[in-house]
Amino acid sequence: MLDRDGRVGSIAGWTAVDIRPLRRRDRVWRNVPVIKVVRSIRTPDVEVVRTRLKQCAHRHGGDIRWRLLDVDRAVSGRPSADRADEFFRALVVSSAAVSPSIFAGRENDRLDGLPFILTLGHDWAEIRYSHALGDAVSTWDFIGFLLDSGPAPFPAGDRSASAPMPRALLNSFGRSPFRIARAIRMQRELARPVRPATVGDSSLSAGGDGHRFEVAAATSNAGFLNRMRAERDRRYPAASIMSILSVRAMALCRSQGIVVAPWMVMMVDMRRYLPAGMAVDGNFSWSKSIPTPPSNAPRELAGRISKVLESGLPLLICCRAVYSRTEHPEASSARHFGTPESAAVCLMMSYGSKWLDPPASPQEGPPRILMFLPPPGPDFIGVNIIEAGGCVHVSINYRDDILNRESAVLIAQGLVAEPKPVAAAP
Repeated sequence: MLDRDGRVGSIAGWTAVDIRPLRRRDRVWRNVPVIKVVRSIRTPDVEVVRTRLKQCAHRHGGDIRWRLLDVDRAVSGRPSADRADEFFRALVVSSAAVSPSIFAGRENDRLDGLPFILTLGHDWAEIRYSHALGDAVSTWDFIGFLLDSGPAPFPAGDRSASAPMPRALLNSFGRSPFRIARAIRMQRELARPVRPATVGDSSLSAGGDGHRFEVAAATSNAGFLNRMRAERDRRYPAASIMSILSVRAMALCRSQGIVVAPWMVMMVDMRRYLPAGMAVDGNFSWSKSIPTPPSNAPRELAGRISKVLESGLPLLICCRAVYSRTEHPEASSARHFGTPESAAVCLMMSYGSKWLDPPASPQEGPPRILMFLPPPGPDFIGVNIIEAGGCVHVSINYRDDILNRESAVLIAQGLVAEPKPVAAAP
């Protein structure tokens, strides 16, 4: 049946109007939720967030961030007027728990037709959202918008705001949700080293809690990133290089028999995504990049991260189905991913696109690359990836009771192995 709003029907038990087909890129994930956690933050009132969402939905009704989703049927729709208030109440909920539910071993991550569920604790926030919305840096802009305790960013009638968070709301939630699935396929093709990489000397670095880590380093051939991007663009144009390298790191660790936790830890300063004045000093959470302003020396940054992690890990967790697909066929000696309690180590990924100490003049040679950011504790393997001068510089921080030198070198070399050329079509 049709009315003036478009098709009318049901989505996950909700009465929906204005039902529209999802674009192809929105359908690929099919029931793969993402969970992200922000720690050490003063959260806004639940009703403030609900009101902001209602205002945005009124002005931008076609945005699937506030529409019901049915990824199996590949449709989205607005909740009917009589259930709109119930819909927004379901999107934002409060919790008296001292920590997010991911640390309590929750098994049920179903969204039941909702695009996301934001849970606000006293000093933490957890958001579960459908991968049909995508997963990219812009998601952090959206999370920053949700956690803002100030007024809604859209003035009446304004559809061209220039501030970062309003602009993010007007943009896509992510250019494409193909990233992990495509990155997994691509890393299987790229994980086999094709030519030797330059391996640096081992050195020692101290973690934030005093633990000592060995360092194995490798540097790619010149132009590595350009070649990898060219191969990526020919095969999987939506995949990010960082997602490819991240999954590659996990597969390489598994190929050396390392049992890793079913998540990766990546650090980003949430102050990049929250408005000025919010109490977020020292708060870090997950993203695909790590901030590297000139004022942050590696050891200073490591210390800041370590202090944050003392109160709990900020994590990205994809569903087990995604991680089960990263099983490395050659890793016969590696066990399957265990529970967080039984896992031996957790990977901590850091990524910097301009992390360097520039020379006084171009004639003095290439920049000096600072090669390591120690992990925060003994049960980590640190993977640092730095772009500079057309090369990728990798360092692996590890403890010798978890990983031996030979395996660490192989992991570092594998991360900067040349992409395998695409075979010509017959």
